[in-house]
Amino acid sequence: MFNNTELIAPNWHVVLIHFPLGLLGMGIVIEILGFLWRSSSVRGAARWMILLGTLACVPAITSGLFAYRQAINPSPDGRWSQVVSHSHFSPEQWEIFKHHILFNVLGTGLLALEVVLYLASSDRLRKQLYWLTLVVICIGYGLLSIGAWNGGHGVFRYATGYAPPEQAVSPDLQTLTNNGHWIEADAQAVFPPIQLHLMLAGLTFALCLAALGLSIRRLLEDDPSDAALLKVEQMQSPDQLASPTPTGQIAMGQNDLPLDHDLQSLTADDLATTPATRWWVVMAIMALGTAAAGLWTSSLTTPAAIRREFGDSWQQASHHRIIVHAIVGVCLLLTALTMAIVARFGRRNKTLLITFALLLLALIAAQVWVGITLLFDSGVGSLNRFG
Repeated sequence: MFNNTELIAPNWHVVLIHFPLGLLGMGIVIEILGFLWRSSSVRGAARWMILLGTLACVPAITSGLFAYRQAINPSPDGRWSQVVSHSHFSPEQWEIFKHHILFNVLGTGLLALEVVLYLASSDRLRKQLYWLTLVVICIGYGLLSIGAWNGGHGVFRYATGYAPPEQAVSPDLQTLTNNGHWIEADAQAVFPPIQLHLMLAGLTFALCLAALGLSIRRLLEDDPSDAALLKVEQMQSPDQLASPTPTGQIAMGQNDLPLDHDLQSLTADDLATTPATRWWVVMAIMALGTAAAGLWTSSLTTPAAIRREFGDSWQQASHHRIIVHAIVGVCLLLTALTMAIVARFGRRNKTLLITFALLLLALIAAQVWVGITLLFDSGVGSLNRFG
């Protein structure tokens, strides 16, 4: 899995990990010191950083799966037992990266749960739970920091993931440059298919979190037109109206902050807007890109190659992992599109929304598991355990 022709070496994980740590850290610091600028838009920027930093944790973790597999054994093939037996990891490295994975998964899970619950909450509930929300976010970031320390310690203390010295300088650098000017490089060198696939999968799951939270908020809140009339009646004069806060959207304005904001102005267009639908559509588009990168990873770039691969896999019971991975991916795409329709036209149907939301979460869990077996244990073997 070491490839000297790739533009970013050894993997994309070393780049993606900086976004959640940087965004969350800066956002939390500004939010804690928010008393210094209670009426400033900088607090809105801080909360955007917390939201985006939390969502960025997901692709950082999915890209980390590849980095971990690459570090254990650079050979791209083999069952898990073979990968472990040929690994150069010391007992200390296994322990360090076990903690690296554990704390990052726990931190990301806590932050993701908090983001979904926050986005799903009413304005009043967000204000009431402000300090609890901030404490939970700080705990989640603390877990990420512990995980990051273990990762850095494993890399720099034990040289984990470093290419052998003879490969440290790419002999193919001239394929990317010509007399100091960039030229068109091999697409796989710029966008390694498997890493692109994993990053897009992480972005897809992250978008799902945001869309799900906004869909639940839209479901639980009162009718927006009634809320609008009530707010307008409470206004003393039209001069008090300022920037709009569309119902169900992520408010990030000056006095329109996501944890404790009040509705300041309303228009018909604002009330008709359903942002959750847009998030589901973007998730579906991202899922399409993930699927395309997955086909590219398996060198299935033509209809004939796809039919041949899936036909051969279907006839062999031990090769069903790739088929299940593809089927679940298609189901994810269709479910995201269905959620977009439900969010737009059936947002008051609680049973429908809850049913498809649970189905979507089950599909994501199944897809993650099958993807892990493919990455760490090859495409041959049982669906419920490693070989």
